[in-house]
Amino acid sequence: MSQNRARRKKRDNVNKRIHSYVRRGAIVVVATIATVLSIAIPANAYDVVGAIRVEYDQVGGAAFFGNPLFNERDALDGGKFQDFQKQSSIYWHPTRTGGNKGRQIGGDIRTKWGSFGYERGFLGYPTTRETATRKPGRFNAFENGSIYWSSATGAHAVTGEIYQTWAANDWENGSYGFPTGDEYDYQGGRRQDFQGGQIVYHPGGFPEDWAGDEDGTDAAPDCGAAAACGTDGRGGGVVAAQQLPTLTPGSGPRSTSRSAQSIADCSVASTPTSTTTPAPASSTPPAPVTSTQPTSQTPRTRTAPGSSSAASETTVPSDPQREQSDTNPPAATVPTETPTPPSSAAPSSAQPSTTSSPQAVASGATWCRTVDKSAPPAQPRLQRRVAGELDGTDPLCTNGDRRDVWMGNRQDACYQSSRVTFTLRDRDLKEIGEINGYEYARVVPTWNQTKWSTLYLFEVGSVTGQANGAVMTVNQTCRIVEGSGNCDGSGQDSTVAEPNHLLRVQQEYTSAPAAGAVLFAQVINNLTITSVNSVPYAGPVQAARVRCDAAQKMRNTTGCVIGDEIPVWDISSTPNIDDYRRHVTLAQQSGIPGAANNAGDGTVLTRKIDQSEINKRRNITCGGVTGPRTGGRSCDEYPMASTFEGGGNGVGAGVGRTFTPFCGIRDTGLTSLADVSPPNRGAGYSACLIPASQNSRAGSLQSWFYTKARVIDGDAFRVRPQP
Repeated sequence: MSQNRARRKKRDNVNKRIHSYVRRGAIVVVATIATVLSIAIPANAYDVVGAIRVEYDQVGGAAFFGNPLFNERDALDGGKFQDFQKQSSIYWHPTRTGGNKGRQIGGDIRTKWGSFGYERGFLGYPTTRETATRKPGRFNAFENGSIYWSSATGAHAVTGEIYQTWAANDWENGSYGFPTGDEYDYQGGRRQDFQGGQIVYHPGGFPEDWAGDEDGTDAAPDCGAAAACGTDGRGGGVVAAQQLPTLTPGSGPRSTSRSAQSIADCSVASTPTSTTTPAPASSTPPAPVTSTQPTSQTPRTRTAPGSSSAASETTVPSDPQREQSDTNPPAATVPTETPTPPSSAAPSSAQPSTTSSPQAVASGATWCRTVDKSAPPAQPRLQRRVAGELDGTDPLCTNGDRRDVWMGNRQDACYQSSRVTFTLRDRDLKEIGEINGYEYARVVPTWNQTKWSTLYLFEVGSVTGQANGAVMTVNQTCRIVEGSGNCDGSGQDSTVAEPNHLLRVQQEYTSAPAAGAVLFAQVINNLTITSVNSVPYAGPVQAARVRCDAAQKMRNTTGCVIGDEIPVWDISSTPNIDDYRRHVTLAQQSGIPGAANNAGDGTVLTRKIDQSEINKRRNITCGGVTGPRTGGRSCDEYPMASTFEGGGNGVGAGVGRTFTPFCGIRDTGLTSLADVSPPNRGAGYSACLIPASQNSRAGSLQSWFYTKARVIDGDAFRVRPQP
């Protein structure tokens, strides 16, 4: 009440003074009225409220801002702002200014921000008020960068990859100092100048980062088609060969013809239901007896050791070429004279020879097959070398006890059996003879030609009883098991079952897929055993599958490999890429996939050939590491951009890493890990600056590995950087 009385009294006094001036006709009446009225108008005619008022008061109120120029107004996306007399504004947004706060921005920084479109521009809303820098200057941070000002440089925005590098080098207090201008286009990228130098950003990295990479356009004098580099590192006693997912020799589908006995397991106690009585003896042996099993009887089957009876992907279907062979098995003949036994140094001829006459066999006798895993490994004679031909000395099979399974790498696959016994039994299942020996099979494809060589060996160790004089024959055929194309070639060999006789077929096969296509082919060794009056034995011996391709990004080559094997890029002893190998080692230790141990096991990488996808991965990895590249160094990324896993493959934010101080990268976009025994951070990617010469050489070697191991799009592989 007292305040109201005072106001009324003051107003009355003013009115009296105005009236007095008017009566006097004073000229100064208008000025006096204006002065008096200014006293009556409130100092702040506009409201400052809410979060904007909080910021207004904390920064300095009217003394700092002056009077508001209007009440708060709407800003982008539900925000608010208010301008003030002294060249400042306060902006607020419930989520985008940080902590539901108002943020002061003014002077040259506000002018620069306004030139980009205020909160609607690329910087977005301010997330701090204007703040002093350590060196004399000021800055505001924004959603997508910062604006820094100094009296010497003026106000300039720093954002994106350039900002990350600048920030990691201690902002204006580091070697770069304040920005002297905004970023600008430069050689296909962006550049920004600072007091202490320049920072350059190239989307996808710098050209030197990818020199000699997987595109196959490099020229590497220490690698090429004739060099040993780039091949699958499995085998040779360093990285273990891989067991291949194929059935073992001796297993597979059974013949449906009635003139040849299906593969029989000697543990099965059964006999043929009836047989044809042989013709009377004469000066020539009778033809083989034909089994007359009823049609209702299911042919007896056997499975590979350790496998189920269910069909696998490598089961051999009925093959007309094989059925023809099974229907007309070679018959044993009595030689008219005594020829020389086959030499141990060369394959036997197609016409069997023996020093003994065939044994008379009881009518209706049958054969069965067993494998004795307790027997010692193959006799040394099986590994003998035949000049200019494949042999049985491949360390994939002969190193260690690797019997009865296919082992291989991309360039070679082999099989060595335990002792195999073919037992001859009479109608009452009484054993009346047997053939003991060892099987060896090998497949050697050619990486830059659509051909491969195969070898099948059976060396007879001993023959007893009425098995003496039996004739062993192998007919080798080829079939396409996946895809379309040709499979050209065949081979055959026969020998009489006598100690040290060798059944041997070596043959070259060719398959030519269409441009861009892939096919799988497989050789089948159809083994038959015939003897007088017995039901012939017939059984396929399956080889490892061969994959031939005419795929893209294979240095314009077509070729074949053992396609069921996962290759290893072994660079553990490769010279002149020490820094590259160290980076890959650190990356794998930090949890990034792709490592191969001595057994060749581990998580895998998967090749990608889509160039747009490769470019995306480059943008994420080395594309985010700014330059310029100095000191002859370039950026290397792991996993490679040419893999599905490259760039972390979107596994989440914060997956990028580097290793300090080895890699020499300072970037707030990458997590810096120790360069000795780094912690496991799981999947992601890493970037590292290494000598450009090593980076280029490693890229070239990787391209040759892709080509020689035929690592096509979608193929898995592993990397072994250290012994």
